[in-house]
Amino acid sequence: MGYDNRLVLSEVSLTMGAGDCIILKGDNGTGKTTLLRGLAGLAPLITGTVKIGGVNLNDDRVHASRRLLYIGHRDGLAAELTVGEALNLWASSRGFAISQDNMDEGLNRLGMGGISGRLIRTLSAGQKRRAAMARLGIMISLGRTDETPLWLLDEPATAMDNTATGHFTRLVEDHLTAGGAVLMTSHHDLPVASARSMMITDLDQGCSNRGKGDQDSDHD
Repeated sequence: MGYDNRLVLSEVSLTMGAGDCIILKGDNGTGKTTLLRGLAGLAPLITGTVKIGGVNLNDDRVHASRRLLYIGHRDGLAAELTVGEALNLWASSRGFAISQDNMDEGLNRLGMGGISGRLIRTLSAGQKRRAAMARLGIMISLGRTDETPLWLLDEPATAMDNTATGHFTRLVEDHLTAGGAVLMTSHHDLPVASARSMMITDLDQGCSNRGKGDQDSDHD
């Protein structure tokens, strides 16, 4: 896997199952973001395969991509939209609608109640990050863990204070309890009880972290 004709990751093997949570660590430039983007179908695979819930990403990109939720280190929130408009636009892009109750629950779970009418450009960096992560709360509110079991999160707690990080941690744990799986990058320890921290260089020897309902990724 790589970009600009440069190989970034090779001989990587990773298997995750229901209830698994891995926090990938490593220096900047070692391929953490590239790995997540590759699993999400956003970075090219030179060889190898990615399977999500048994669906090969190369064979059925639309179906496989619906089985995961990727949030990158950029929040993906248009500055001139309100928080509510941005979240509705995101839901529409994934092919479903959300009610105001779903949105409020998602925001409340990140300590962001009553903020849906605020313009994105008026939010602090920490508030923008929480607004982005409210997508996770919305997915839980909708009960979509079975349909979207794999969360791929790139530095999800950036700019969050301890209280916000606690809210985020509970979201992750609720998703795991419901049978989901989470692969995320972080330079810091996150207090997810069942999380397993791993250096990205460890994946060169292959990693197996299995549970029921595996979501597979084996690629170069």
